Amino acid sequence: MKIGIVDYELNNINSVKNALDRLDCENLVIKKLKDFKLVDAIILPGVGSYGEAISKLNNSKMSEKIYNEVIIKKKPFLGICLGMQLMSTNGYEGGFFKGLNLIKGDVKKINVKKKLKLPHVGWNNIKIIKENPLFEDIKNNSCFYFVHSYSYNCNKSNITSTTDYSTSVISSIQKKKIFGVQFHPERSQKNGEILISNFIKFCNKSHA
Repeated sequence: MKIGIVDYELNNINSVKNALDRLDCENLVIKKLKDFKLVDAIILPGVGSYGEAISKLNNSKMSEKIYNEVIIKKKPFLGICLGMQLMSTNGYEGGFFKGLNLIKGDVKKINVKKKLKLPHVGWNNIKIIKENPLFEDIKNNSCFYFVHSYSYNCNKSNITSTTDYSTSVISSIQKKKIFGVQFHPERSQKNGEILISNFIKFCNKSHA
């Protein structure tokens, strides 16, 4: 079983690859469309803005390829931070953009109340509200590392955890084999390593 890490020049490929390497998981950095056929599951990391990221994916024709691999071929998928946001139907960062539409929803700026600033940066705890393979052996209210100003809004049935940043923010989502986490597991020490290990286990079971 091999996991592909999508490289569209706006993501922290090395930290995710290093995490998979530490866990002895065979992986491949996907740079070309033909690379997708070599992997059994996909991770889409990301940092930066929604509009620039989806434009790069569209221009390289990776958007259509990801949709086909995940929705049609049903390969397990994990979106991380901006990678999770790109899973949405639409995004509103810097304008209006159509996303990958893997899990229906919109990405909009966090409605910060109180005197908190954006971006939401640093460690914050998550409230697990739905059983999820990624959270096996992870306690409720565990802390993960966040860096974002926009958040996913989707159907309640797809929400697996939330976090509080003056308002309730969706921190993870799932639909069948499709997962998204707003935080950075590759930067979240032990809890993040457990989560990535759980994704690998899920992929192995799906591949068996």
